Amino acid sequence: MDMKINLYPFIIFLGISLLGCTSNQNVIKSYPVEGTFRKEWAQGMAIFKDKAFLLNVTGLCRIYDLRKGEIISDFKLGSYHAKNHANSASFGVEYPMGNLIFPAIYISECEKPCRCFVENISIKESQLIQTIQYQVDGKFQIVHDWVVDRSNKKIYAVT
Repeated sequence: MDMKINLYPFIIFLGISLLGCTSNQNVIKSYPVEGTFRKEWAQGMAIFKDKAFLLNVTGLCRIYDLRKGEIISDFKLGSYHAKNHANSASFGVEYPMGNLIFPAIYISECEKPCRCFVENISIKESQLIQTIQYQVDGKFQIVHDWVVDRSNKKIYAVT
């Protein structure tokens, strides 16, 4: 059975995300994109310039061109696996070696072991380049979301 989900929250979120990116416009534009992809639920999203990176459970990624209004690519992240919830995504400030188009993207696993996957992402693929996990006194801590603060060049662990 093919399930449909309500896209309204996603459209609102995408519209709010874009509001800060538009210069002299007070218009929120909606982008009707199906949330479920390959039977996996929509999760995280990050926007860089005119591209929205839409993530689904397990680490599926679709790239939506905001100017063209269409999906231009889809692939599995380098961190793709059954427990990668891909709960949130943030772009860092650093560009991986050989990639001058997109900065590194930080993906929150969300479920145990609650890691952050740092990926070198392009239009066609993504490669895992680093895994981050928070420890206190030698014990791994639960972190549901990892969020990059580009302005201050910091990463925050949110639980």
